[in-house]
Amino acid sequence: MPQGRQQRSSRVASQSAPNVARVLRSGSSQAVRLLDAVADVLMQTETPLTAREIAKTIVNDPKLAPYLGGVTPHKTVQARIATDILSHGARSRFFRFAPGTYGLRYLRDADRYPNALKHIYLGVRRRRLISPERQLFVDPASLPQTMSAGFFHYSDYPLRLTSRLSTHWINPRSPRADKYINVVAFILLMSGDSVLTFEPTAYEEKHGRLSEHISIGLQGSICESDVNLFDNTKIGFFNAVEREVTEFMGYFADHSATISGYSFSPVDMKYLGLVRDDSGLDRRNTLGIVALVQIPQIPTDHRRLGYRNLRWRRIKGYPNDFSFFDGWSQYVFAGLGS
Repeated sequence: MPQGRQQRSSRVASQSAPNVARVLRSGSSQAVRLLDAVADVLMQTETPLTAREIAKTIVNDPKLAPYLGGVTPHKTVQARIATDILSHGARSRFFRFAPGTYGLRYLRDADRYPNALKHIYLGVRRRRLISPERQLFVDPASLPQTMSAGFFHYSDYPLRLTSRLSTHWINPRSPRADKYINVVAFILLMSGDSVLTFEPTAYEEKHGRLSEHISIGLQGSICESDVNLFDNTKIGFFNAVEREVTEFMGYFADHSATISGYSFSPVDMKYLGLVRDDSGLDRRNTLGIVALVQIPQIPTDHRRLGYRNLRWRRIKGYPNDFSFFDGWSQYVFAGLGS
């Protein structure tokens, strides 16, 4: 390693690496001390590890074992790291390399991980699945009979017309939610005439999740705080979209000077229509409100970014056969290209 890089790596490590003895003597909380122990394990191994591997190492270390107990210590480790990443984003000491697998950001930034281990896996965020906040649902009986599958253009379905639907605010984990249709934001991120697509990672293909399907939409929840969703101003809908786009862009702020200065503006966004596909199992009970947002072009360096393999695609560059896209994307992409 060149001397300059080696000095920089040592400096980063010395500034960031936890001193386990000092941590154990401190009066910090159990959760903080556990995270310091996790950082120490990852520092020593210099490679991303699964939560189970991290937990096993901690339990077998006499100095660290008192701070991790329970029947399933690996789940405790995973929950603590996931919460830290969710709370601090790019400022967290940790990054998710793959589902349930974590590395140290300062080792990654100091080039002490090879390029193959620098991926930041964002993937499907479990926050939406476990969040206690109520989300928007509609009674399926209140939907027009023609709205079973397809992309429904805003000229025929302006957003204010959805105020006629029978709406309910329900915790998505409640058994009651199974009787209704979840309303979500389906957000297209565009730069000029190119749309950002989300392609399955090798991990997802190996485990059969979303295999061979490409999405052009960033899916976001609509919460009870978006109270003005269906009025003429669309303020509530804009708020929901802004929340999701700002969070998404925040993951890339430390990779690009252009992205770090990004600020969401309603001028860059417009409502496109509605999308639904009852034939697909993954979104059978879901109605998408489609938004288009113009953003700076994100660098899609797959060595560093693992968000389902980002790729820019030109809207006009594909034929009428969109079989490699998921159902919603097929409908919306065809509608945009027509």
